[in-house]
Amino acid sequence: IANGFVSHNSYGFNEAHAVEYSIISFHCGWLKYYFPTDFFYALLKNESDKKSIFSYIEDAKKNNVIIEYPEINTSQESYIIKNNKIYAGFDSINGVATKTAQKIINNQPYQSFEDFKKKTKLSKKLLQGLIIANAFRQFNINRKKEFYILENNLQAWSYQKDFTEQDQTPFI
Repeated sequence: IANGFVSHNSYGFNEAHAVEYSIISFHCGWLKYYFPTDFFYALLKNESDKKSIFSYIEDAKKNNVIIEYPEINTSQESYIIKNNKIYAGFDSINGVATKTAQKIINNQPYQSFEDFKKKTKLSKKLLQGLIIANAFRQFNINRKKEFYILENNLQAWSYQKDFTEQDQTPFI
């Protein structure tokens, strides 16, 4: 009897795992076919490797799943599903940390780009990241114009701030 167990041991472990993997593959295929938005949402939400995320996004597009860039009044910290679309989270934007994402979310909704800047008081670098990610598209301002507004308004604001922090008056 012991020899029977030993001989079975050489392939029994692999066979059991092969069966389990085939069951998991079947379930994943079924979910991908019948619930593609939910399937890709789960993949994206649980993946941290950027290369894999890009691969999943390409596959999602092939399966007619709509994945939107982060949107300032809709997105949350991570991916969400809304109106049968997947919205990327603020954590998908380089430089946006959890604390910053929470600050953006806690001040939603925003009426304009100016309203956003006023409510969040984010750094120029973070605002530029959000602009590049097209997060302000609902305000119908193109990205070049947003960069221009940002550069002009924040330069004056930061210049004023630098002097007032030192109890000095700027030469403006």
